Amino acid sequence: MAEGNGAGVGVGEGQVPCDPPDRPAGQNQAQQQPAESSVSLHTLNAKSLKLLCMESVASHLNRLCTLQTTLSEDGLLQPSTLSFIDKDVRLPTRLADRLLHCLCVNKYITDVTLSLFADPLVTPLCHVDISGASLTSSYGLHFLHRQNISTLNVARISVITVPDLMKQLNTWSQCNLKDLNVEGIRDIGLYPLNTRSLQRLNVSHSSFSNADLQLVTELMSGLESIDLSHTSVTNISSLLNIKDKLKVLRLHSVSVELESQAANTLCELTVLRELDLSSTIETVVQAYAIDRGFVSQFLATGNIPHLNYIDISGQNGITKKSIYMFIQRHPVIQFCGLLHTGLSHDLINEGILESRTSKMILASDGNLDQLIVSLQQYINRPVYIKHLLRSLFTLTRSCDQHHCQLIELVVCAMKRYVVYDDIQLAGTACLHNLIPQRHRNRNIHVHPTLLTDTISATLDAMEKFHSNWQLQRNCLLILHNDQILYKVVSTTFTV
Repeated sequence: MAEGNGAGVGVGEGQVPCDPPDRPAGQNQAQQQPAESSVSLHTLNAKSLKLLCMESVASHLNRLCTLQTTLSEDGLLQPSTLSFIDKDVRLPTRLADRLLHCLCVNKYITDVTLSLFADPLVTPLCHVDISGASLTSSYGLHFLHRQNISTLNVARISVITVPDLMKQLNTWSQCNLKDLNVEGIRDIGLYPLNTRSLQRLNVSHSSFSNADLQLVTELMSGLESIDLSHTSVTNISSLLNIKDKLKVLRLHSVSVELESQAANTLCELTVLRELDLSSTIETVVQAYAIDRGFVSQFLATGNIPHLNYIDISGQNGITKKSIYMFIQRHPVIQFCGLLHTGLSHDLINEGILESRTSKMILASDGNLDQLIVSLQQYINRPVYIKHLLRSLFTLTRSCDQHHCQLIELVVCAMKRYVVYDDIQLAGTACLHNLIPQRHRNRNIHVHPTLLTDTISATLDAMEKFHSNWQLQRNCLLILHNDQILYKVVSTTFTV
């Protein structure tokens, strides 16, 4: 452990010393700032008045609404419903969508709160996002029946099934639904014939099978985007049924049986714009035995003229030559995911990126810019986030830069994965490195709103993992930062 301030910060796997006490003032990665100038590091976007109002309404529903309980004709107690106290309230569709999303983001969604959206005359909906909502049964989806829905996201709601979901949609919604996200739903079932208008489908982390894929591609000929990540699909030849429409295909950690057939299928999807062939980092050894040849064969022969996004993160078996030739054949590629491949350094060092006429963004962990891209791109993958936070800690141990954007991303990851002790441990270590001490760097400022969010995430981690002494030490070092002590209202501390 480092001596400096008498305490060290750790990320779990081997302890790494904290920053030396005399760190120089911040400097930009692209250019050195004069010592006397004030360095602006604030990248936090101020919340709009509309969003602040929505958050206020979401957090004060008990004051704005009344709970009603009625009896059925048989004298049985009906489920409680919520309605506005002011009977003249009528929300526009856009505001109703935003309010529902705000309730979801702030974890206020329950079976009762959803009943507030049962009347389309009061709260008409079009784009419904209740992903991760804590529902007790599929009855909570009853509010959908009278709404005309074109976009529906019910990802990670364990108590519902797709057949139950489809029963709650009215005829208009089933005929006009364009975007459906059922990620993590245990029972996918077979989709009804009247969802043929669907354009975007996410069935990742489910039991979706080869038979389901065959049926879906036959019935939904207009599909432009499909996410098959972490499904039971092993044969992707059915995708040829929609080869003239399919623009986005995600096959993260999908294991195919016939490598040559899979590579040939991908080569025939000539209108693809985005293709994800990445693999889960922790299972990379097992995955290689199945699909390394499949990815390598495609990179060697694939030529998709409009492809602007390719992700092969986690595929350590890819050679530098194959990815170089693939990029040369695809001059319009704007994004390339290379995390945990060891290839990003080669592309940069050999000047391959500079030789391109169009700019290409790399997602990897080689430098801070790549880490920012990766933390944004892979926020839904906890295994990737854990790896990225450990890399970020290493890069920022002796770094002279303090990125508010990085602080935002770390806090976002900690709030999203509150039950992952390894992410919380690595996240708190990163925050200690990223938040500058006020007495050392008086020209470097972090917005109080961001500091408040940082404290909230830190205190949640302390409460959740009170027996993890290294995490507790990390959190106390963050809270001892004089920039936090100066700027944040003391009532924020609930230790």
